[in-house]
Amino acid sequence: WIHGQRRLQAFQEHALLQSRPVDPRLIALEPDGIADGSAAAERLLALDARPTALYVSQRRQLPGVLAALERRQFRIGHDIAVVVWGEPLPGAADGFDHIAWDRAEMGRVAVRALAGRVRETAPQRLQILIPARLEKRGSV
Repeated sequence: WIHGQRRLQAFQEHALLQSRPVDPRLIALEPDGIADGSAAAERLLALDARPTALYVSQRRQLPGVLAALERRQFRIGHDIAVVVWGEPLPGAADGFDHIAWDRAEMGRVAVRALAGRVRETAPQRLQILIPARLEKRGSV
């Protein structure tokens, strides 16, 4: 759940830098389960000015989001766009886009960072950035 909060904070900071206001009604930060994803999607899709896209920052919520879209008969890529953080869950519907990163590189960086920390007598705070990419699969 903390990762979703951090992704939201980064989005809000980026929007602020771009001078784009963020409508808090369009943010549904829920804990982390399938039911939470369904409830969040239902709440957003019930708005008078419903969103044209949903960003799912916790991929475990994706099945719930997809179930809410199916109940409302929304077609991904036609009625609404869906972007999910990370790889889709096995067996999840196709057609949504996702934000991915090089997991092997993340592992290499983590091992180098850990080795460096072992050698340090007073480890410093560490911030690592792994580039992410938007993989389009027909949603946006």
